[in-house]
Amino acid sequence: MKTTELAWFAGFFDARGITMKQGVRINAVNFDNRLVLDIFQSRFGGHIGVTSSSSKKRQQRYWLLTGKKADEFLEAIRPYRLLDQAEEAHVQQILGRRK
Repeated sequence: MKTTELAWFAGFFDARGITMKQGVRINAVNFDNRLVLDIFQSRFGGHIGVTSSSSKKRQQRYWLLTGKKADEFLEAIRPYRLLDQAEEAHVQQILGRRK
């Protein structure tokens, strides 16, 4: 994958992504077009799902990647992310738990 693509993925993940114990997730809030999520899924795998918010009564799409594939994704975009020390420590803690 090209450096520019990885940088784009990293930037988008920094803006919309969440690193969780079980994997990574991108919430596609405020746009109905799932093209961006499809791009993430085609490059890295994972699952696209839909959840609804009871307070807003609007569906929200998300991309979810778990396990080893989530680790590989985080490692691939790591050089291009804008992480502070606390965020980096959190990512390292999650990656360390899976090894």
